[in-house]
Amino acid sequence: MSTVINQPKTNFALIGVASSIANTAHKVLIVGQSFLSGTESGELFENIGNGGDENTLFREDSPLAEMIRAFKIRNQQVRVDAIAIKETPATQTTDPNAEPADSSFELSFSASGQLVNNVVTVTIGNSEHKYSVPVIEGDIPDDIETRLFDAINADSRAVVIPALIRSNQLDDGDGNFGVTRVMSYKAKNQHPNVNYIFRVEFEVDDENLEVTRNIGTADFTVPDLDGVFDSVQGQRYQTVVWPYPFNLDPLTSFLDPRFNKDGVVIDGVGVTALNQTFQGLLLFGEAQNSASLVMLGGNIAVDTIDGDNDRRTYQGGDIPENPLIKACHFAAIRSLRLDDQGANIADLVVGDAGLDAFGGAALASRPYFNTPFSSLPLSESNRGFESTEIEQLLEAGITVLGNNIAGNQVILGETVTTYKTDTAGNPDETFRFLNYVDTSSGIREYFYNNFRARFAQSRLTEGDLVLGRKMANANLVRSFAKRLYVALSGQDFVLTESGEDALNFFDENLFVSVDKAQGIVTIIMTVPIVTQYRETRATIRISFSINS
Repeated sequence: MSTVINQPKTNFALIGVASSIANTAHKVLIVGQSFLSGTESGELFENIGNGGDENTLFREDSPLAEMIRAFKIRNQQVRVDAIAIKETPATQTTDPNAEPADSSFELSFSASGQLVNNVVTVTIGNSEHKYSVPVIEGDIPDDIETRLFDAINADSRAVVIPALIRSNQLDDGDGNFGVTRVMSYKAKNQHPNVNYIFRVEFEVDDENLEVTRNIGTADFTVPDLDGVFDSVQGQRYQTVVWPYPFNLDPLTSFLDPRFNKDGVVIDGVGVTALNQTFQGLLLFGEAQNSASLVMLGGNIAVDTIDGDNDRRTYQGGDIPENPLIKACHFAAIRSLRLDDQGANIADLVVGDAGLDAFGGAALASRPYFNTPFSSLPLSESNRGFESTEIEQLLEAGITVLGNNIAGNQVILGETVTTYKTDTAGNPDETFRFLNYVDTSSGIREYFYNNFRARFAQSRLTEGDLVLGRKMANANLVRSFAKRLYVALSGQDFVLTESGEDALNFFDENLFVSVDKAQGIVTIIMTVPIVTQYRETRATIRISFSINS
């Protein structure tokens, strides 16, 4: 080998560009009941695909499969995981002598005269489960019931099964007798919320045919929810859909400690939904106090429309949809708004969308109210809440959906958490609105991610920095914090107040101290956030002259 002289020795090292660290991608967790026999209760299923995987994993007629389908109608971009609560669905009972004590509800069909050619339409759950059966001249209630029985059994995703059928002899007191056929239904999903979920609507055009609904007296099984979140203790889900509004303890016990957890950003918001009376919702909301919980509330509506060509009886929510489906639509929209992939959400923002037509961290500060829910059916008049009731529900921590003023779209109202007071019981507005939670969380995460990256393996000094060496002192920390604040006020985030005055305020209220012995840098900062334009209060003074 010959001697080679290579002078001067030269080396160029490549290092990564000095860029800021974005907030993490959004992940959604949906909890629900599975009917598949192989599923272990509490089992985690990750990254559920868009090709109908939920139908295979959990059985297509299970509540969990229905919830995931509802989410994916609106959002197929964001990752969805699921925790399955194993349940054996209800079985069919057709003994006509049995008492329907375990039914969810009953439908009674009675004829007061000759039936003519017509149609009876029954909707159970939502419009996906709408059954129209013919009425043929000369029919008796048995015939209608049999056709309806067959139609429901043919629906592989039906939320109920016809449990039993029986006949009742009726006497109107005037010596006129008739026969009523009673069909008893059992919810496949046997948990205590069932009578708050079902929408039952029937449309009858024949004045001689009467259909009525009676709520059953079912003694449903309460699922075992102990340890339901054990499989995801180390994972962060920014949105969690929870199907048990009457049992919120597992959800809040999981999320509340994560809201400001030391040393890690792992917070998230739980979403659930319930149809109840106004007073029931008011009491329910007032009992909660969590910055990590959003409760969607709907009214319970019972009404009958009896016109010449339109006889309908309805019982269900003010918006004719399973409330848990509303929660899944909300989760889909929220995750699209906040996910860092920048999904096109132009159809979710009203007015001049501009840069807000694409999702990302900046959408945390844009109000949720007026967001359209195009997949939800409209509420009919007299089924919802009065404006004064809506305001009271908001104060109690209940978020309401309803029709827009044109009556052609369901939209979201002001979106609040159930947070009302601090730990000392003092009224506190800090985390009342979900936007404030989203904004504060986005700011915290951005500071956390970038400080963690910038000062990895950094020396700490109270003196000057040495050029070319990884070092930090109080002045550098202060300068870096100000740089991050400026980024948070720019168009990529729009989470903090912008401008020279705002930056000066941040600087004046920024405290940095260094403890070299412990290697600890203590930072105290006050961050003025962007909020939401909620109301206009203006006074118009009338003048008859422009000269005074």
